[in-house]
Amino acid sequence: MQNVGRGSGASLIKALNPAAWHRFGIGLTGTASCSAWADQSGNGRNLVQATGTLQPLIQPDRSLLFDGVDDFMQTSTFTLNQPNTTYVLLKQVTWTAAGNRITEAIVATVGILQRVSSPIIGIAAGSTVITDSNLTVGNYGIAAVVFNGASSLLQVNNNAPTTANAGASNYDGFTLGASGGGSVPTNIQVKEDILFSGAHDANTRRQVINYLAQVGNISV
Repeated sequence: MQNVGRGSGASLIKALNPAAWHRFGIGLTGTASCSAWADQSGNGRNLVQATGTLQPLIQPDRSLLFDGVDDFMQTSTFTLNQPNTTYVLLKQVTWTAAGNRITEAIVATVGILQRVSSPIIGIAAGSTVITDSNLTVGNYGIAAVVFNGASSLLQVNNNAPTTANAGASNYDGFTLGASGGGSVPTNIQVKEDILFSGAHDANTRRQVINYLAQVGNISV
């Protein structure tokens, strides 16, 4: 899994066999707001939101804007045990010091959240929160997360990762923009997210981060 050869772009992601993949501008259902974001991994793990008032707004560039009040999208339940790796290409539009969730499992406490003070984000899988201050408010960046017990890590762009014990909880599904129940929502703008089984090494993370940087037209 770690050696992907000379693959680039979407072919790189396909070669890595994603567990779920919601691609920028692809598979969106809706005009003003988004009721579904189709999974491009082939696993059928679509993000959906049937309630119109809870749907994120589709922006002119086809990114999704979550209002931080009540918007969120969620897959059906599935199991993705540790170790696993998550990437999100996003912008924090505003920051709220209440542990607001960027992503989370449906029932289990596994995901990415706003934490401590602006612009810090953190991760948790049932226990210790790992934090990083490199995702500045108002600017797109890539959060790369490896959930792997005591070897879990959080990395923003190609900065050095922070490693610690995040806990042993596993994904039981995937929620974007809030907790699994829709509480503690975040005001974020999202272009793409990808989940993988297994712990990506530094070289693989660099390749995926560079792919997402091209998607987002950002420097990492």
